[in-house]
Amino acid sequence: MASPLVSPRRLLVGLLLIAGLYGWWVLSQYQRLSALNQRELADAALELKSAVETAFENISNYAPEGKPLHPACDFDVDQPYLELTRCEAEHTVWKNPRLRLSDGIQIEADRFPADHKLPNAEIVFAFRTALAGRPAFVPAPLED
Repeated sequence: MASPLVSPRRLLVGLLLIAGLYGWWVLSQYQRLSALNQRELADAALELKSAVETAFENISNYAPEGKPLHPACDFDVDQPYLELTRCEAEHTVWKNPRLRLSDGIQIEADRFPADHKLPNAEIVFAFRTALAGRPAFVPAPLED
């Protein structure tokens, strides 16, 4: 007696083979997608690190020329990724920038009077990460 062409055993083996191949394909697609996401995250982290380092450099090198009316406000306008909560009309220099992670990314710096003696206060900049990732974002560091 000959066995039928489509026996339950052959059907089960065929279905298991198809399910295994489909599972292998899904897993390989997932691994490719995961690797791509990891590369994009690494690139975004590098951009953010570069932007924060540039912000540190710009804050450290800030020294208004002449006697502008609102030097801190002018600096704030020129730095699209930094947001100063309140700008004052005093002639100040900022030193020792440091990163603070609380409600978003913030950069703190010590505020010195124009004569560079003891710090008289601390200033906090909000770092706008949404602007840091844009392709047109290439801030030039301030020169010493």
